[in-house]
Parts: sequence; C-alpha cells; structure tokens
Amino acid sequence: DNEFKQKLLSTMTEAEVSYLKLGSIQERVHVEEGNEERANGYYRAVLDEYRRGLKNGYDLKNAEQYLLEAKVRAADFTYSFISTKNRLERDVGIFIETQPHSAAAVNTVPERKSS
Repeated sequence: DNEFKQKLLSTMTEAEVSYLKLGSIQERVHVEEGNEERANGYYRAVLDEYRRGLKNGYDLKNAEQYLLEAKVRAADFTYSFISTKNRLERDVGIFIETQPHSAAAVNTVPERKSS
C-alpha cells in the first residue's frame, strides 16, 4: 500500500513537471513566432531594397538565411511542444486543450524575381 502511494506520488510529480515544461515550451513557440515575423519583415525590406538596387546579393542571401533560421527554430519548438504534449496526454490519459501557435497563418518566403 505504501509502495503504491509512493508510485502514485512520483507519477503525479512527473506529470506536473511535464505540464510546466509544456507551458514553457509553448511560451518559447510564441517567442519564436515573433522572431519569425520580424525576420520575414526584415527579409521583405531587404528584398525591396535589392530590387531597387540599394542592397546586393550578399545582403539578400544573409536576410534569407536569417529568415530560414527563424523558421527552423519555430518548427523545432513547435515539434517539441507537440511531442511533449502527446507524451503527457499518453502518460496522464487526458486530452490537454492548448495549441502551440498564437497565429494560424504560416508565413512564406516571397519569391525572388530577377531584374
């Protein structure tokens, strides 16, 4: 009986830690979404300046790299959120109503046009 209580308490503690971790990851997803939006804005600004002849190909390549890195970080944290949430739901046996994204829209990289 005492062993059962110990196991139950341990399981409850692990579930609580996982739930707190999930909240932390969710916050990071929101931060990375903001970073991705800023990187997308930066890329669009550099692309506009590139088209007007104010920036060169190197500047555009760096802006594209910055945007790509932001997208990868956002995807990594979204994956971490979903996998942690699924593991927690499986371990606890309940559905957790929460979403990794603060926005439903997914930004895409504008197409480069040759001048």
